[in-house]
Amino acid sequence: MLTLEKMMSVVLLPVPLCAAILVAGLFLLCCTKKQAAGKLVVFAGVAILLLLGNPAFSNILLRPLEHQYPRLVLPSDPETSRQVQATKYIVVLGASEVSDPQIRMSNQAREESLIRLVEAIRLYKQLGGRKLILAGGPGRDTYPMAEYMAVAAQGLGVRHQDMILEAKSEGDQEQVQLISMIVGKDPFILVTSASHMPKAMSLFKNAGVTPLAAPAGYWSTAHKNLGPADLCPTSDGLGKAERAINEYVELALGTVKGDVRLLAGVGSKAAK
Repeated sequence: MLTLEKMMSVVLLPVPLCAAILVAGLFLLCCTKKQAAGKLVVFAGVAILLLLGNPAFSNILLRPLEHQYPRLVLPSDPETSRQVQATKYIVVLGASEVSDPQIRMSNQAREESLIRLVEAIRLYKQLGGRKLILAGGPGRDTYPMAEYMAVAAQGLGVRHQDMILEAKSEGDQEQVQLISMIVGKDPFILVTSASHMPKAMSLFKNAGVTPLAAPAGYWSTAHKNLGPADLCPTSDGLGKAERAINEYVELALGTVKGDVRLLAGVGSKAAK
């Protein structure tokens, strides 16, 4: 289901946004007499594209999201160890998948989901005695995301009886509701991408459950000595900016609707 958050995220992503600005500028230049305005709009589109494609700038956007919650490393400090021991489930939020009937189902989980899944399986094998909740409905696809992850998890040594599939949700809110019904009042470990963790944690906490963050998949890097290559626009830089903008848009819209209350906290726990 296409939500307001998803629509706004798509519109404000670097490539669609800059393309729209450039098209508007070309229209002014080619189809009107507003040459000065057209040049200004084209210049703005190019400048935004160069800025968002700059790896150093996209890192600045992404790092506060990714480092609000630390990676869950075991053994840990006494308080975190106590929280871990109280958990009964490890919840993995699936990323979007698109099936290809010519490829085996076990090979169709995309990079994002696999990174989350590997982190969850690391904790599953390290802790023992936890149930793995694989979450994700069909989305644009005919098969639920949870099923892709379940097949991949079995191939990585997770027992079938240790997996619980939440395969019906069509959005973040519904996913949180269905998972909350499964875990009840029991604390659980939550695994999702580091940049998505701030929103996910707030949604679950607002639902009255007790998640313990285990972020996976860090894309930003800490540049101490910037070189010329770090200042040149790249597809990697655009990808990081896209990831950050998508999360910030959903956080902002969620805050306006009262779904989440965390924009003020983003960056407060960023890595030094």
